[in-house]
Amino acid sequence: MAVVTSPAPAGAFVWVGDLLGAEWIKLSSVRSTVLTGVLGVAGAIGVTLMFADSAMRQWDRMSPESQASFDPLGGSFGGFLLLQLAVLVIGALSIGGEYSSGLIRTTLTAVPARRRVLLAKAAVVGGGGLVVGGAAALFSAAVAQALFAEHGVGLPLLSSELLTGIAATAVRLGAVAVVGLALTALLRSTAGGVVTGFAVLFIAPAFLRGSEGWMLTVHRALMESAVRRLTTHHHDVLGPSAGSAWASLLLYPAVTLALAAFVIGRRDV
Repeated sequence: MAVVTSPAPAGAFVWVGDLLGAEWIKLSSVRSTVLTGVLGVAGAIGVTLMFADSAMRQWDRMSPESQASFDPLGGSFGGFLLLQLAVLVIGALSIGGEYSSGLIRTTLTAVPARRRVLLAKAAVVGGGGLVVGGAAALFSAAVAQALFAEHGVGLPLLSSELLTGIAATAVRLGAVAVVGLALTALLRSTAGGVVTGFAVLFIAPAFLRGSEGWMLTVHRALMESAVRRLTTHHHDVLGPSAGSAWASLLLYPAVTLALAAFVIGRRDV
C-alpha cells in the first residue's frame, strides 16, 4: 500500500537555498553594492601594495633600527581598512535599502519568518565578505611578500603567521559585513547603521586606549585590537591573546545579530 504524505502548509517552510538565492539576487543586482565592493577591493589591494613598494624602494636608505622593526606581516594588509569600510556599507545596504523603500514589508509578507530572513541576509553578506576578503587578502599577501623577498624580509606564503593573517582578515571582513547588517536592522536606517558601525570599528579604537583598569579591558575587547594581534608581527603587549582575538572577531557579529534577531521578532517591522 502506498503511503500518502500530505504536503506542508503553504508558507510553513521556506527552502533555505531559495531564500539564500533570493537574498543573493537582491544584493548583487544593486549597482551601488557591486561598485562599493569593487572599489573597496581595489583600494585595499592598491594601497597595501603601494605602501609595500614604497618601503622596499627606501629599504637601502633605512636605518638598521627601522629595518629591524619592519613588519612584513602587517605590510601585507596595510590598506584593508578601506575594504572594511566598504563591507560595512554593503552590510548596511543589504537591509537598509529595503527599509528606506518600504520593500521590507513585502519581503516579510512573502517570508513571515523574520529571523530566517535576517539569518539568510547575514549568511549572504557575511559569506560574501569572508570569500571576497579572503581572496583579496591572499592576493595582496602573495604580491607583498614577493616584493619583500627581494630584500630578504619576506615570509613564506604557507607560513603559519601569514596564513593566520589571511584567515583573520577574511573573518574580519565577513564579521564587519554582518555587524553592518545587524546594526542597520536594529536602527532601521542605513545611515544609522553605517555611522554606528564606523564609530565602533574606526573611532573607538583611537580613543579607548589604556594600560590598566576598565580602559585596558575595553581596549583588548575591540575588534581592531583583535585584528592587530592576528595580522601584525610585532604584537601590542597590552593587546589580547590570540585566542581572545579570535573570540572577539566571532562575538561582534554574533552578539549584534542576536540583538537584531530579538528586536526584529518583537516589533511591527
